[in-house]
Amino acid sequence: MSSSAPIFSVNDDAHARAESAAWAQFAAAKDSGDYCAGWLAILCSQIERVKGGLVVLGPDSAGHYAAAGVWPDTSQDMTHLGPMAERTLKERLVSAAAVAAATEESVTA
Repeated sequence: MSSSAPIFSVNDDAHARAESAAWAQFAAAKDSGDYCAGWLAILCSQIERVKGGLVVLGPDSAGHYAAAGVWPDTSQDMTHLGPMAERTLKERLVSAAAVAAATEESVTA
């Protein structure tokens, strides 16, 4: 069977480039922020239909927590993940949630 069509789709190629860039960022991390951002990018690139992710570290000496990694980028508003982050910290469990865009309703996965 002979075909001139590529065996990989354009989406697969873009996905592979994004995951490769995430691994490069992770491997070259110079601080915890770079490390967390790289790790989160790798994780999010491997899960279908992920629209955003957040890594929170802490508490610091004052008892505060802070975002250490945001995906896909730090300019994106992630306030809708705040309630899930608070719940995760309170329960001390890793969490994932499906957020319905129209209703902002969360369902724990």
